[in-house]
Amino acid sequence: MPPRLPRLAPGRLRLARTDSLLPKTSKCLLCQFNAAPVAGKQVPRRRNQGGMTAIPRARRQLSTAAAVEQEVEAKPLTPKQAVAELEKALSDLEKHAVGYVNLPRLRLAQRGVEQRDGQEVIRVAVIALAGQGKSTAKSRELIRLLLADPLKAEEEWERSLTTTQDPVLLRISHRSGGVVEGGFKNRLVKEVQISSATLSDHYLEILVIDGDVLTESEEGTAGLAENVLVPNIQIPASFGAHYSPITAPVHKALVVGDGILGAASLLRLPSLEGDLIQTAVDLPASIHDTEANTQFRAFDVALGAAALQSFRESVGNALKYEQQWSASGLPTLREWVISGSGSSTSPLKPPVHALIRSLLSSTEERIQYREASALSAALSAKVSTATTQSLHRDLNEWAEAAHTDLRDQLDLAF
Repeated sequence: MPPRLPRLAPGRLRLARTDSLLPKTSKCLLCQFNAAPVAGKQVPRRRNQGGMTAIPRARRQLSTAAAVEQEVEAKPLTPKQAVAELEKALSDLEKHAVGYVNLPRLRLAQRGVEQRDGQEVIRVAVIALAGQGKSTAKSRELIRLLLADPLKAEEEWERSLTTTQDPVLLRISHRSGGVVEGGFKNRLVKEVQISSATLSDHYLEILVIDGDVLTESEEGTAGLAENVLVPNIQIPASFGAHYSPITAPVHKALVVGDGILGAASLLRLPSLEGDLIQTAVDLPASIHDTEANTQFRAFDVALGAAALQSFRESVGNALKYEQQWSASGLPTLREWVISGSGSSTSPLKPPVHALIRSLLSSTEERIQYREASALSAALSAKVSTATTQSLHRDLNEWAEAAHTDLRDQLDLAF
């Protein structure tokens, strides 16, 4: 009879049997599953898919662009290196987020990053509400008063601006005398050079147009903001009486209305980005409320014109000019229009920073909107129409029964 083997405890027996089944290798079980494929064995590649797979890729690229500022804080980069990283991030955003990023605004941001430090040209749109009667004339008179030099007599550009209704691009001549990059390359918009002693240190363009910018967008506030910051300019076609629209991205926009109707129209606007979009209404100075927290700035174009005219007639009217000019509400608007356009030693001017932040924010909102739409479509495809109708019918019956029961219980209680 063979010798008896020593008996093991049940737990040790199971452990021994399990160990005998494992491969003789130094790798753990998790490493076995994560091991690289055997040489020569082909692993099928995932094909690039559109639709929902494009959304995470765009979101990753958006996060990369948004993280540039954090990376700059983490690493002691020079200003040139930081700008170079930002330029690359914007280029990658254009490559990977097509369909989500607003390309005209992205082009404007890239142009600002590429220009010399402190010499970025800031473009501001002054948009008169379409169909508001005198809003076109009031907006042009407004910008004339904001840019006019009171120490000079009325200039030719002032008369040219107020006697036309066509789109006009006003370019401030810099004191350096050099050619400042900007404007429209196709020259479809009339450009007027302005020389002003008070603005000689500013790199500024003013685009004066009419526009229906209050059109609602299915993408919510982001879509409405882009309607204002990327207005369409109606350019006469080469034949007939037709017009061709071209997009004109800007860093900031001032929307101008006239009277009570203009104020009512602008009050319907949601709260937009105050550093990028400002609204103003021409109202008599007697009803201005400087302490009221309204969505628009009130100004009196007639009072401002009278102040400018009196000072040009005689320097002795300086006190009267100051009083009328301050009461007209124009100084606040002038400061907002020209803010951030002066020469600077920083790598990027504040309006360029604000443009990039707004661009990333609107791109993220568009990605979220597309994700929600895709999810809704996927859920609708999985649930049949008959099932949806049945659920709605049962829900209505339940709500009616609950209402009836609540009413009966209230009758009993009282």
